Amino acid sequence: MGVIAVLIVIGGFAYIVPVVPTTVQEPYETVETYEEQEPYETIETYEEEEPYETTETYEELEPYNITETYEEQEPYIVEVPYTVEVYVTKTQTVYDLNTTLDAPTSRLEDFSLATDVSCNIYWNCTEEINLFSIMTEETWDSFYHKLVIRLGLPAVRALISGYIVSPETVESILSVLPDLVNKLSDENYYKMDTYGDNTTKHLNAGSYKIFIFKADGSGSLNAYITYDYETTETETQYRTETEYRTVNKTRTVTKYETVEKTRTVTRYRTVNKIRTITKYETVEKTRTVTKYRDVIKRITLFAYLTG
Repeated sequence: MGVIAVLIVIGGFAYIVPVVPTTVQEPYETVETYEEQEPYETIETYEEEEPYETTETYEELEPYNITETYEEQEPYIVEVPYTVEVYVTKTQTVYDLNTTLDAPTSRLEDFSLATDVSCNIYWNCTEEINLFSIMTEETWDSFYHKLVIRLGLPAVRALISGYIVSPETVESILSVLPDLVNKLSDENYYKMDTYGDNTTKHLNAGSYKIFIFKADGSGSLNAYITYDYETTETETQYRTETEYRTVNKTRTVTKYETVEKTRTVTRYRTVNKIRTITKYETVEKTRTVTKYRDVIKRITLFAYLTG
């Protein structure tokens, strides 16, 4: 009863309290349409280059070696003889003596020269020689004649022939020789009372006499007369020449032949394939949304003030 009384009081009061209008946000629900990208799956056909292996035949030049015989001109050295005329210097011996002289003794030799020459006169004795002379034949004849006049014919003949002569004759010869030989002309040669000589003398062409006299003692005598002359000779000489001969040789040569071979190669071909792909489409959808709107409400002044 008390509650009812209160309500009555309030209600009565409400009618008595003034009412105030006010705007408030009032929620409400509405359905709206919107678009959305929605995925979906589809099967698509596409082309692809697919590798595959295949065996192919091809030709190739393949090397191989063979031994071949060939001819070659091979050089070789030969000594080829040939003759030439050369000037040579030769020595001509016109007198050569190697003997033992007993004393008293003499020697009479002769030689001749075909041309004027420069002679090498060499002689050597182990004992002294009283006279070693070379005279022209004309000079010898004169010298011989003077000896005969001075010594007499028998003594001179005995002397020239190599017979033993008396000591008196030897003394006579020794006494007249210096006077006789000192009168010899320059075209003749002589040496007295010495052991030897080695000289060069020009002698004219003609016949010559060699007269040697030794008064005492035994000795070995070596004598020669020579001259040098130039002449030509046929001489065989050799020259080196290169000649050629054909020889057979072998060599290894590389040749080529065409051979067929196979090989595995990778090629490509176009194949059709399928795949599942995800695509998107636009779909319209609806949704319930809460919105707000202004509404005018009437409230008591008491509620407005306390509210």
